[in-house]
Amino acid sequence: MFGLVLSGGGLRGAVHVGFLAALDEIGITPDFIVGTSAGSIAAALYASNAPGTLQLDKISSKDLICPLRHDWRLLFLPSRIFRRVLGKFFGLPMGLLSGRHLEWILAQLITTHEFHQLKIPIAVVTCDISNGNSVVFTRLNPLIIKNNVKYSSNCSVIKAVRASSSIPGIFAPIKIDGHLLVDGGVVNNCPADIARHLGATKVVAVDLGFIDKEETPPDNAIEILMQSSEIMGQRLSNFITDRYADLTLRPETGPVSLIDFGEIPRLYELGGKLAYENLRAINKVHKKKTP
Repeated sequence: MFGLVLSGGGLRGAVHVGFLAALDEIGITPDFIVGTSAGSIAAALYASNAPGTLQLDKISSKDLICPLRHDWRLLFLPSRIFRRVLGKFFGLPMGLLSGRHLEWILAQLITTHEFHQLKIPIAVVTCDISNGNSVVFTRLNPLIIKNNVKYSSNCSVIKAVRASSSIPGIFAPIKIDGHLLVDGGVVNNCPADIARHLGATKVVAVDLGFIDKEETPPDNAIEILMQSSEIMGQRLSNFITDRYADLTLRPETGPVSLIDFGEIPRLYELGGKLAYENLRAINKVHKKKTP
């Protein structure tokens, strides 16, 4: 079985969509796709729509940004006194933004809502923030089960992808089937091991990695939070892909923020270019005889 693995990477996930579209043009179809965060969005887009279709024409940049549902309690967080009062009587917010608008956006893009209805299987990797376990939503049955990885099909595709894309501290976690879930990249940003556990004998991974910002250092809290998380996760991703992937592709995307929507066409084209430039290596893995 040929498994394709797509990493997280924020808006740079448009690279994955272009990559999938190019594979479809070439005539290479994975048996299943495993995705984390942005990778899960691309996987769900591909598996639920026409191959490689990114239907961002349905919504505008304004729709993507607003109306973001802020938590009113955030206004008082700078004050130590108000933090104590809020924490005692009202509780403190679990994220800067509600995940409801993110879920609405996903609903505009992903046309198939149930895992068993997708044209090819996908696996969506999330993280249970309460205990650090990976929770993987898929209709596939794992061949290998690890204690720190839980599998479930008791969720809609959209809610699973929302959970996998809920960047900690930015989007509030979502509770599904007793698990408090956040971005899967917290524990496994490029889950080539999950692909193996689900039965893949041939694995190609696209790892967007973290962006080197030595020339343009992060200049706000959100960018610092994201960069720190990406740096911590990259070493683990390198270890996992080195051990479990037959081929790992790492495109050079350059710096892209969460709201650089104008970069989507360039990133989409970059994904297609990545597929064609590495076609020989991809074909070598794809045509490799199963042991």
